[in-house]
Amino acid sequence: MTLNGKPVVIPSLIQRNLVGFLALRPGYAVPIAEIAELLWPQQQPPSWRNLIHVHVNRLRALIEPARDRRTPSRVLVALSASYKLDLAPEQLDVTRFDNTAAEAQRVAKTGDLPRAFQLYEQALECWRGPVLADSDDRLRRHPRTHTWNRRRVEVAMAFAELAFTCGKHARANRWLRELSDEDPLNERLHAQLMVALAGSGEQAAALQVFTRMRARLADQLGVDPGPQMREAQQLVLGWSAPARPDAVAGPARPRISPVPQQVPAAVPTFVGRDTELRWLDALADPGGSQPEAPPVGIISGTAGVGKTALAVRWAHQMRRLFPDGQLYLNLHGYDRGRPAMNPAEALRELLRSLGVSIQRIPAGLEARSALYRSILTDQRILVLLDNARDSDQVRPLLPSAPGAVVVVTSRDSLSGVVTAPGARTLALDLMTDAEAREMLSSWIGTPYAVAEPSAVDSVIAFTARLPLALAIVAARAAGDPATPLSVLAGELRDAGSRPDALAAGEPTTNIRTVFAWSYQMLSPQGARLFRTLGLYPGLEFGTTTAASLAGMPVAQVGPVLAELVRANLLTEHTSGRFTFHDLLRAYAADLGQTADDATRRHTTLEPIVEHYLQSAYPGDEMVERHRGPLPLAPP
Repeated sequence: MTLNGKPVVIPSLIQRNLVGFLALRPGYAVPIAEIAELLWPQQQPPSWRNLIHVHVNRLRALIEPARDRRTPSRVLVALSASYKLDLAPEQLDVTRFDNTAAEAQRVAKTGDLPRAFQLYEQALECWRGPVLADSDDRLRRHPRTHTWNRRRVEVAMAFAELAFTCGKHARANRWLRELSDEDPLNERLHAQLMVALAGSGEQAAALQVFTRMRARLADQLGVDPGPQMREAQQLVLGWSAPARPDAVAGPARPRISPVPQQVPAAVPTFVGRDTELRWLDALADPGGSQPEAPPVGIISGTAGVGKTALAVRWAHQMRRLFPDGQLYLNLHGYDRGRPAMNPAEALRELLRSLGVSIQRIPAGLEARSALYRSILTDQRILVLLDNARDSDQVRPLLPSAPGAVVVVTSRDSLSGVVTAPGARTLALDLMTDAEAREMLSSWIGTPYAVAEPSAVDSVIAFTARLPLALAIVAARAAGDPATPLSVLAGELRDAGSRPDALAAGEPTTNIRTVFAWSYQMLSPQGARLFRTLGLYPGLEFGTTTAASLAGMPVAQVGPVLAELVRANLLTEHTSGRFTFHDLLRAYAADLGQTADDATRRHTTLEPIVEHYLQSAYPGDEMVERHRGPLPLAPP
């Protein structure tokens, strides 16, 4: 405590405890009974009320000696059966610290990293030691004391992540060393210290932190270091990025190299959707006005309605509008068998696509989001976020400055994103009858479609104008031109009942029947591979992975994959890389569970485990160079 710039000495421990207790809750009226319980925890003296008044008056004499004793103190305020410490925010270290840290956090979200860096450092400078260091143990163990100490650690961690982003690792070392000494079992804190030391060129010191922490955990808790410490160790072992002392000197426009062009191939038979394409055109080109926020277009609709096909088609048409590139990320919001991609994971992938090395990607969500927004500032770039689960998944991925254009596809309306500046929504409906006819004609040929109008009507009605179902029927018809469309339409009608869609909440359609009808026309090898791929835990796969699952040479699995692609049951989004529509994945997984017994399913997955073991081992040898070779069977 200071008065007119000079320290105020409070010789009495009781009075230091009293003023410290009030300072923990500035502006809050603390009941006198709570004060008594703190000062005399075992047994209060008979005259404890009078004693507290005496100590308060003595404190007032020390901290406001010029005040008239008949006038209530402006600092220590007496209320009905309570006291409060009435200070302006800038008069109390913890309040000034908390306000400055909150402002730093707000500024970081806007992308102004140099200013946020300065504010975080100013906040930490408010600390001159532990909370209430000159009080007794009871007050130092008080829950409010622990709250403030935890807040200090949180801010130091955020500052360290920002220092990491800006290449100013050494500036964080002071705080991380001090706090790690005070909290010797905090793995997250020590992991951050390791990264800061490595970024400062002290790799040996960083590895010593890991060694000491591992011994401490084993000795005191009998456990090994957790994933955060192990990840930091691997990062330090592979560290190659030098520290950049000038990284926060100014807001230079970052360069993205190479320019990302990640949008998947467009559907070759895309038809219609003219109104929706014009809507997207207007989103990217507001007609000469200068937007204050990046445009965000949300395309929502049921599964299989063509949300991704529309967004991808438009992205290819408008590539010239985005000289700085086009980012694409499937957020897997509705994939069966795995959770939706979390925002931190999504930002890691986006930052890597923007040319940020893995060593320079911060650990925390907020720091990643801030770096992402900083890089996209002044960039004319498209960000296509496909298959989003909810608003919480999308919000951290939105740029903050005009220039970028964001298109999001989701089965959800994303009401939490709609309120964002620049956001617009498009509810994508089923195809019109005319669009459905045009789609079928584009697959099977106009003369074929014109020759059998009633069969075309039957197919359109049976598929309920759902583009995914139409594409599957059209692919089957195109692959068997000798069979009249009326015969295929009759097969559909006879294929079974009219079950609900696979996903809960979807409208009742015949999509499962369409899937089954197409699946039953596959060759035995194609049907088995389709079922097997439904059990595969990954999201996409290559030819070698499919060969391992099928138990056949790579050269032989290619024609089987081509058969699935021709049937529109599989998508080859880039050369040699395949994926499912999520409804088809769910259907294939159902087949795998019901058509094959548990033993066969287990036997099916064994080759893929072996495949990834063989693939991972060469990489492991590069990381663990001092470990002896492991005996592996030939691939």
